[in-house]
Amino acid sequence: MKRFADVVWFILFGMIPCAIHYVLGAILCCTFIFFPAGMALFKLAKLEAFPFNKITELKAEEPSISNILWCGLVGGLTSLFYLILALVLCITIIGYPFAKQCVKIAKFANVPFGSDVYDEDMAPTNHISA
Repeated sequence: MKRFADVVWFILFGMIPCAIHYVLGAILCCTFIFFPAGMALFKLAKLEAFPFNKITELKAEEPSISNILWCGLVGGLTSLFYLILALVLCITIIGYPFAKQCVKIAKFANVPFGSDVYDEDMAPTNHISA
């Protein structure tokens, strides 16, 4: 059932943001200074493509300078987009599982540095599922 939900998610919500973040990540990885930001965009795109079988591990207990800059420049708008989408999807019962995934992506979009995305079957044993 989760595979079907992942395919529906990818077609309706994930294809365009995932492609945009992969292209931007590739561009940023070409420079030495922005390489970590490019890798963060790759992690975000991985989560945006198929979020139903993914577990996020948010390890950023203390705000780092990179997460603060990221949140101000990229993560804030991405999180806002996914939170608005989650509110719209919560209107119907069918959209509720998709809204939960939007909230998961919004949380990860704010603190991608130091955080990880795992497949459910590959996740470490001490994770918290969202």
